Amino acid sequence: MKSEKFEDWFDSAFEKAASSTSLTSEDSKKASWNKVQARLNEVNRSRRRNRHLQLGGVVAASFVAGAVIFSSTAVTKAISPLLDSIVDWGDGVKNVVFFQDDQSDTGGIAKTPPPPNYLDGEPEPPLGDGKIISSEQGVPTTRPLSEVQKELSFTIPDFSGRIPERYHFKQSTVIAKDLETKKYNEITMLYTGPKEDDNLFITVSRILPNSGTGYFTNGEPVKIKLKNGYEAYYTESNMNSLIMKYNKVQLIIMTKASKEEILNLVEPLP
Repeated sequence: MKSEKFEDWFDSAFEKAASSTSLTSEDSKKASWNKVQARLNEVNRSRRRNRHLQLGGVVAASFVAGAVIFSSTAVTKAISPLLDSIVDWGDGVKNVVFFQDDQSDTGGIAKTPPPPNYLDGEPEPPLGDGKIISSEQGVPTTRPLSEVQKELSFTIPDFSGRIPERYHFKQSTVIAKDLETKKYNEITMLYTGPKEDDNLFITVSRILPNSGTGYFTNGEPVKIKLKNGYEAYYTESNMNSLIMKYNKVQLIIMTKASKEEILNLVEPLP
């Protein structure tokens, strides 16, 4: 009996609350739904925009051991403002992005700019639009660099005679093997120092035509002009780093060595 009476009270109170709320008004319901719909559309646009960026392969992170490189030339022109620049991800994380725009290869590149709202259209592109062009299986080796060079799709810059004396070559790791040429598109060379945490990492990555690659850092990258005319981004942190685009490769140096020692590695490059 008490249970039935409680249910009656509950139902009565619920009906009063429901009838008194402004949501029972059709106009109010429509206004509220429009707000929700607008927010959903905003979220969906953001998701589509992120999907295009991922498929375009403009922000491919490269951290010491390698980068995942994608190529979708139909969208690279539309996001060109992000290229060869610093992207702030918040919380002190920065991403330096480089892009290789090969005008000699026009296959698949749009001849005109996209319409203003092309990202808002339906349907969304299928995941298959992002062409994976390399495998991500790192292969470490202690073989001489002269031998490893034969397996790369680019030429390793010559640092001979400029590696600080306290560092000694330990090993190299090749990664990002091209599925067609069977050549590796990236190499990281490790030089160990007298202390366990004092090492020198040099990563060289080929920037594929109409593709991009980049590097995340938790410091504040400073753009500097090198004596040889090239530009680089230097970050002072617990591990100092320098990233630059040299010809058609991306060069990353990470070490506890001084800025002067790092610059001595890259400024003599022709």
